[in-house]
Amino acid sequence: MTDTRSFREQLVGNALPWAILVGTAIRLLYAFVAQVEPWSDFESYLSTAHRINDGLSLQLRQSPGYPIFLSIFLRLYDGLVTIWLLNAVLGAMGVGLTYLITHELWQDQGISAISAWIVALYPDLIVYAGIPASENLIIPLVLGIVLILVRGGSRDDKARWVSAGLLLGCAFLVRGMLLGVLALFLIWIWQDVHERRWRVSLMPCALLVLSTVLVVSPWTLRNWRVYHAFIPVTTQLGLGLWGGNNPEADGEWAEEYLRRQEVPTSFNSSVHGLTTRTVEVDQDWFRTRQALKFIGENPKAVLALMVKKFGLFWGIKMDGVYRWSGALDLRLSLLVSTIGHAGMISLFLAGLLMTYPWSVEVRAVLVFTVYMLVLTVVFYFLTRYRLLLYPLWAPFVAYATSQMMSRTRWWEAFPVSPKVVALLGVFLVADWFWIVWRNLEKIGIAL
Repeated sequence: MTDTRSFREQLVGNALPWAILVGTAIRLLYAFVAQVEPWSDFESYLSTAHRINDGLSLQLRQSPGYPIFLSIFLRLYDGLVTIWLLNAVLGAMGVGLTYLITHELWQDQGISAISAWIVALYPDLIVYAGIPASENLIIPLVLGIVLILVRGGSRDDKARWVSAGLLLGCAFLVRGMLLGVLALFLIWIWQDVHERRWRVSLMPCALLVLSTVLVVSPWTLRNWRVYHAFIPVTTQLGLGLWGGNNPEADGEWAEEYLRRQEVPTSFNSSVHGLTTRTVEVDQDWFRTRQALKFIGENPKAVLALMVKKFGLFWGIKMDGVYRWSGALDLRLSLLVSTIGHAGMISLFLAGLLMTYPWSVEVRAVLVFTVYMLVLTVVFYFLTRYRLLLYPLWAPFVAYATSQMMSRTRWWEAFPVSPKVVALLGVFLVADWFWIVWRNLEKIGIAL
C-alpha cells in the first residue's frame, strides 16, 4: 500500500528515531575526536569510581550516585571509551524523554520533534558527553521525574507518586544540591494538583517523601555510622555557600579566594562553637559558619551579589568547558557557546510568555527551573548547574519557534502586552552586554 502521507508528515512522524540516532552518533563522534582528559571534578568522579572498584571507602564530600554508576560499568572495561558510550546512551534517553514530555504538554508532534532535535544537537550537551560529568546521568533522571508527573493520570494514583519519589531519591544521590527541590514538589502537589486542599494532598505528599527517603536513607545511615553526624548526602553545603558568599565573591565560584583560606584541621568545641565529629564534617560546618557570618555582616553586599547571580543565571557564558575541550578553536567555541546560550534563554522565556497562564503540567516542568534559580541566587552561578535545565527548556523553545514560524507577524504569537515582550528583550540584551563587559579580558585572550 502506498503511503499517502505528505513528506512533512513523514518527516515529523519519524523525527524521534532520527533525532535519537543523530544525537547518539554526534556525541560519540565528538568524544572520540576530542579525546578530552578529565580534570577537576570530572577527574574526581573517575578516581572515586576506581576507589569503589578497588574496595576503598568513598569520600563524604562527594555525592555518591555518579561514581557508583560509573564503577558498575568500568568493571566491564576500564577506559574512557566506556564513559563515552554510556554518555551517548544517556544522551539518547534525554532526547526521547524530552520528546515525550513535550508531547504530553501540547499534544503536537511537530513541536515535540523540534524539542527532540534541540536536545540532540545542542552544543553544550554534546560537549559534556565527552566528559565523565554527573550531568550526563542527572539529566535523564530529572526528565524521568518530570515525565511521570506531567503524564498524571488519577490524582490519587499511588504508583505515580512512589515512582517519582524513587527517581527523586536517585537524583539526590547523584547531585546532593537538588535535595531541596522536594519541598517545591510538595508545594506543587498541594497548590496545583489538589488546589490547596490539605487533606487530599496528604497522601501523595507522604508517598513522595517516603519513597524518596527509602532511596536516600541507606547512604544517610552510612554517614551517621562512619562520621557520627546527620549528613543526608554530602558535605559540600558549606563549601558551596562560602564559595558564593565571601569578600571577593562576584557571583561565580570564588576558587582563588577559597584556595587562600586556611581551614582548621582540628577543632575545639569551646573555641569554634562546633561539636567535633570528624575533621571533614567539622570543616564543612566551619565553612558554613564563615559564609553565614559574611552574610550577616554584609547585607547590602549580599543583596548586590544576589542581583548579579540572577543576571548570570539568565546570561551567556563566555568561557566554561569549551576552554578545556581541545576540539574547537577558542574563537569558534566562544561563538558557538554564546549563540547557543542566547538562543536557548531568549526562546525559553518567549515560550513561557506564549504559554501563560500555565497549566498544572507546565508548572511541574518549571519546578526545577525555579529551584535552580533560587539555588544560584543563594550560592553561586556555574554553567554546569544550568545544564540540566536545557532539556526542560527545550519544549518551550520548540513551542516558541513553532508559533513564530507559523505567523507572518511573529510578535502576534505573544498573548501578553507588547510592552512586556519589549521589556524582556531590553533586560536580556542589557544583561548580556554586562556579562561581555565582565569578561573582556577572557574575550581578549580568546581573540
